[in-house]
Amino acid sequence: MVPLTFRVSTDGSIRAGDRIVCREYTVAWTILTVLLSRPGRVVPMDDLIDACWHPDEEPGDAPNNISKHMWTLRRRLEGTDHAIERIGHRGYRVVRQEIPKPAARKAA
Repeated sequence: MVPLTFRVSTDGSIRAGDRIVCREYTVAWTILTVLLSRPGRVVPMDDLIDACWHPDEEPGDAPNNISKHMWTLRRRLEGTDHAIERIGHRGYRVVRQEIPKPAARKAA
């Protein structure tokens, strides 16, 4: 599995190994930076909405918009050792996944 690394680089992207998970200044980038700033802790939907939009510019379907970006981020994190979990109606969190090791082969 490829570890997820967060680094501020010249292009501001968040990468999993060599793969770009998301680019700077997008809603997905904002969501992921908020989640990564609180590793393992639940981030309420309202906090994510507040981080993504100014109150005067918040779309009427902001929770649905966040959910769509979460779907995209989850897909982009496939194959890494991190995942985004939804914790009921409380919010989301990013967690490190334990990757099962292949069973040892028996000698013939």
